[in-house]
Amino acid sequence: LGTLLNKGGIRYYAINVGAMTPTKLGNYPDIDVFVLVGCPRLCVDIGRDEYFKPILTCYEILCLLQM
Repeated sequence: LGTLLNKGGIRYYAINVGAMTPTKLGNYPDIDVFVLVGCPRLCVDIGRDEYFKPILTCYEILCLLQM
């Protein structure tokens, strides 16, 4: 994933926040999209409507980068 991001000139950060909450991710207002690299099932379970930015799985971001 990092190789594709670098190749596309996309700046990224690796952030370890433990359990994701809207408050924790809200501390990073300059980030446009979050990619959850843990269990993809968590993206389904967390209720994305509560978050101010999109949360994608690795599969989703890889599909976007391949376009």
